[in-house]
Amino acid sequence: MTNNETNTPALLLSPLILTSLGVYLTIAIVIGTLANGSALYVFFTNKQLRSPTNMFIISLLICDFLMCTVGAPLPAASNFAHRWLWGWSGCVFHGFTVYILGLTNLYILTAISVDRYIIIAKPLQASKINHRVVGISVFLCYFFGFVWSFLPLVGWSEYVFEGAGTACGISYDYNSASAFSYNIAIFINCYWIPIFIMIYCYYYVFMTVSDFIRSMARNTAFDRKSRIAKRNLRIEKKMAKTIALMIGVFMFAWTPYAVAAFWVAFGFGELPVIVSTSASMFAKSASVWNPLIYVYTNKQFRKAFYEKIPCSGFRSKLIKKEEEKEAESEESDIDDKSKTTGQKVTHLKVQHMRRGVTPINDDDDAGEITICEDIVADAITLDDDGKKEEIEIKDLCGSCQA
Repeated sequence: MTNNETNTPALLLSPLILTSLGVYLTIAIVIGTLANGSALYVFFTNKQLRSPTNMFIISLLICDFLMCTVGAPLPAASNFAHRWLWGWSGCVFHGFTVYILGLTNLYILTAISVDRYIIIAKPLQASKINHRVVGISVFLCYFFGFVWSFLPLVGWSEYVFEGAGTACGISYDYNSASAFSYNIAIFINCYWIPIFIMIYCYYYVFMTVSDFIRSMARNTAFDRKSRIAKRNLRIEKKMAKTIALMIGVFMFAWTPYAVAAFWVAFGFGELPVIVSTSASMFAKSASVWNPLIYVYTNKQFRKAFYEKIPCSGFRSKLIKKEEEKEAESEESDIDDKSKTTGQKVTHLKVQHMRRGVTPINDDDDAGEITICEDIVADAITLDDDGKKEEIEIKDLCGSCQA
C-alpha cells in the first residue's frame, strides 16, 4: 500500500515500534561512529600500525564508518518521523549506498580470512602479502561491491521500499524474472561463497595452530602440568574464541536478513512487516561489532589507542595495566624442569629455526607463538646441586607441513 502524495508506503507498523527502531539505529550510529572513527584516527596517526594486513582492517573500518554516517541515518530519521522522508531518489540512494557498503564489507571480511590463512597455514607464501597486493585486493573488494550494487540501477532488479517503508533495498519479487535471477546470483556470489571461504580458511588456521601446540607438547621435555603447557592451552582456547567471533559476527548480523530475503525471493510467502523490518535494521549493527573484534582485541592497537586518551591519569592507568599484562605474557616459556628431572633451564640459545609465523591475533599471549620446524637449540640447565650442564634440544616445536 502506497501513499500517493509522498510516493512512499503508508504506515505499516505502530508509531511505538518505529520509534523504538529509530532509537536502536541511533545507538548503533553513535557507537559505530565513535568506534570506527577512533580506530581510524589511531591508524592514520601511527605509521607503524599500517602493515599490509592492517590495511585490510583500515578498509573495513572505512566501510563501517560510512555505513554509520551515510547509510544508517536516513532510515533512523524516517523511523522517528514514522514515514520515509527522502522521496524516491533518496530511496534509491539509500538502497545503493547500504548495498555497496554491505557487500564491500563482506568481501573485505573474506579477504581477511584468506590473509590469515596464507600467513598461518602457508607461511612460506606470507612474504607475497605486501602493500601492493593488499591494495589490489582492497580495490577488487570495492569494485565487486560496486558492480553488484550498480546492476539494479541499469535494469537487473531494482531498489524498492522494504519492510515498514522506512528503508530501501533490493526487490525480492519472485514474480519478476529480473529480480528472481538477480537474487539467485546474489545469494551464491555474495553470501554462500564468502561464507564457505571464511569457514574453510579459519578451519585450517585453527588446525594448523592446534597441530603445532600438540606437536610441541609431545616433543618438549616439559610435562603437561608445566607453565608452557598451560600457556599453550590458553592460546588454543583464545584462538578458537576469536575464530568463532570472526565468523559468528557476520552470521549473527546478516543471516536474519538473508533468511528473510531468501524466504520472500523464492516464493515461500510474505513475512510479517516487523520481521522483515527488524532483520534489515539488525544487519546494520555489523558496523558496530567489526571494530570491536578486529581492532580492539589487538594488543598493539590498544597501546596506541591508550596513548591518544586526553586524560593523563586514566591514560597512565590503562598503559600501566597493559604493560603488566605484556610483561606477564613475555615470561620465559622454559618451565621448571625440577618437576620432572630436578633441573632448571636458565638459558636457551636457538641455533637454527625455520618457518616462523604469527598466529591469528596479537592479544596477550596469542600472537607470540611461532610455528617452527627443525629447531636446534643449546640450553644450560641447573640440577638440584646447582651444577651447570649444557644440553642440545632438537625439534623443539615439532615439524609441520607447509
